[in-house]
Amino acid sequence: MIKWNIVSVDTATVNNNPNAIVMARWVCKASGGDKTAVRLGATALGAPGSDFIEFGDLSEADVMGFCVANGLDKTAVEAQAEAELQVALAAPATITTLDWDRVA
Repeated sequence: MIKWNIVSVDTATVNNNPNAIVMARWVCKASGGDKTAVRLGATALGAPGSDFIEFGDLSEADVMGFCVANGLDKTAVEAQAEAELQVALAAPATITTLDWDRVA
């Protein structure tokens, strides 16, 4: 399962639009079984156009749409996360036991 989230944004006044988002940071998680692979990134956004949405009215989907419109290749990021997940799922579990009584 792939899940995307916008985790933070930077804002500035651009073309007389206060609180225009100029940078969006995102996370893409691929999950399966008991494993999760995570890809982190940021997308710089261009100046807002005629379709400017006031900051208080933005949804996470709106910001993700801005990221895609400004070069985020969701398909490539999802493929990378999925590949990392498959490697993690194929790796044997490693269990390390600590003997706390021996630590001085």
